[in-house]
Parts: sequence; structure tokens; C-alpha cells
Amino acid sequence: MRLVAVRIAMAVTLALLCGTPAAAQAAAAQPAPAEKKSPSSFSGIKLVDLHARKAEQTVSLRLGDDALTIVDPTSKKQVATLPYSGIAATHSVSPAPPVEAGEPAAAATQPMAPPMYMGKNPRNWLTLKSGSDTIVLRVSERVYTQLKESLASHNVQVQEAK
Repeated sequence: MRLVAVRIAMAVTLALLCGTPAAAQAAAAQPAPAEKKSPSSFSGIKLVDLHARKAEQTVSLRLGDDALTIVDPTSKKQVATLPYSGIAATHSVSPAPPVEAGEPAAAATQPMAPPMYMGKNPRNWLTLKSGSDTIVLRVSERVYTQLKESLASHNVQVQEAK
């Protein structure tokens, strides 16, 4: 009885060390990990226009085949559409938005309230220029990283501002 148990243990060990055709086939049949695809839709982004009645508006971005579309999620209306071929993108990190968004002191605030961006932590700002259109977006660090990768897949390179 002991001899049979030893022979079975040796056979199992030999099969594990040498590999069996069935194990090799099972390993080959497993699909390769899928390539990580960049997202094509982003939400919770702030469109910053200090000349508008409302300085910051929450928007969604959709990356289509030919253009980037900015949509107001509540009304489902398109705010802007920028073709990839003409986009110049710049990223900056600062407490206040870039000058393209307007002068922060011009933004409407409550009486006796400090300016909108006074004392805020540095934030990620993405400025998109296409022809005469300039759009300034406030994005989180995570969204910026994903958006940068997605824009790169559409041949739009983001320049880092100094």
C-alpha cells in the first residue's frame, strides 16, 4: 500500500515538473489580457468663464472620432465642439485659472465675499484653443491624467505651462 502511494506521489510530482499536454493547452487557451482603452467620456469637469453670469459650470466631455464635444449634462445641450485637428491644449497648475478665462476679480461673488479663488489650493487647469474659440476647464488630477491619454490617442498633445 505504501509503495502505491509513493508511486502516485512521484507521478504527480513528475507531471507537475515536466508539465502535461493538457496543462499546456489550458494555458494557451487563456485569452491575453485586453489592451487598456482610454475613456471616451468624462464628467464632473468645470467649464470656467469668468465673463459669464455663472463663473463655473459643470460639464461633460465626449471624445468622438473627429472632435471633442462639451455638453451641459442637465440640459443635454452642446456647449462647444472642437475638431481635434485644430486643438492646442495647455495644462497648468495654480490656485486661479489662466488669464484666458478672464480676470478672477470680475467674477460675481456675494457682497463682502473674498475673490473666488483667493486662498484656494492649486488646481489643474486645461486650456483648449481652436481657431478663435478658447475654453478653460478645471479638472481633477485623476481626470486630467486620463484625459491627457485620451487626447494623445487622437493626436492632441498637451503642453505643460510654466
